Amino acid sequence: MAPAAKPPSKMRTYIIGAVVLAVLAFGAYTISQNQNAGDLAVGQCFDEPGRDVDITTVVKHACTEAHDAEVFMVVEYDEGDTYPISISLDSFIDENCVPEFENYVGEPYDIDTPYDLGYFYPDEEAWTDSKKDRTFTCYVVRTDGTKLTQSVKGAPAAS
Repeated sequence: MAPAAKPPSKMRTYIIGAVVLAVLAFGAYTISQNQNAGDLAVGQCFDEPGRDVDITTVVKHACTEAHDAEVFMVVEYDEGDTYPISISLDSFIDENCVPEFENYVGEPYDIDTPYDLGYFYPDEEAWTDSKKDRTFTCYVVRTDGTKLTQSVKGAPAAS
């Protein structure tokens, strides 16, 4: 007959419970920081996803925390129903986002600035499905790729 197993100590049970709670709390926090890229609003700060991924969600941050980007404009594409080609995209960005960059940051986009402009727009499937998503989200990033640690609104060359 085998000896009876000892019940786990109360301390071990508490430690396991604490670890499980910590993992759950971390997971909940991580999920709560995810933001649908199409739902970003002006003034929100986030980490820019890699260029090689389908951009559906981003990790949002308070603008006082280290982050990659800050939204400065959300605009609807109103230049036809056909999915835009690169020439149309460039023209739309030049006419809409570039002027707003100066209004938001406080300096023109075309001068030697430490900031660059990026944007998200819907893929062709979202463009043509029943919702007909035409939303462009324009955002500011640093040209050198370093993190921002405060808002860029009205603060030329600030980081």
